[in-house]
Amino acid sequence: MKLIRLIKAFVFLIIFSTIMSCEKNTDVIIAVQNENYKSFLINYIPHNYPNVEIVDNGNHLTMKNTTMEMWLDILHILKQKMNTISANIANVNTTQTDNGGPYIRQVFSFTVENGFEIIDDIHTETRFVYDPTHPDAIENGERQGFVEYSNIDIMTETVLLIEVNSIYESIANYLRSNYKNVIF
Repeated sequence: MKLIRLIKAFVFLIIFSTIMSCEKNTDVIIAVQNENYKSFLINYIPHNYPNVEIVDNGNHLTMKNTTMEMWLDILHILKQKMNTISANIANVNTTQTDNGGPYIRQVFSFTVENGFEIIDDIHTETRFVYDPTHPDAIENGERQGFVEYSNIDIMTETVLLIEVNSIYESIANYLRSNYKNVIF
């Protein structure tokens, strides 16, 4: 198992160094439907890649002087966001964590000052479902017999996952078509 991981890491380094050696500047037009993603691109890219110019054309962005490094960085960020959403989906029915309560939805947050953080969604209420036979049912008080579930809405998480995956795949397809030696 360790040998397989080592081989994969070695192959990744070879591929990554090959990709980085064949960077090319291109102008890219991105249609952005979600204002959060648009805001992220407008704030994150110039802060981390000062040579990249972004022109906001309303419903799409035009980027000039993009690099392979920038696109790989964005893919890495999107992968982390997908992992966070996947963890939320996996824990939608978790009623007890090591902290003693239900799983709290994790949100992938970005600020120019702090970069990326995974933080608890403290703005969304947890759900209470009446199920007195559940082992985690509240035993006393006005919520007796209720079970406290996570604050995750499965439909919201599914839509977010589809959205992020769509962006990831669009960028991956762009890279595949413009950098022939890219392997995903």
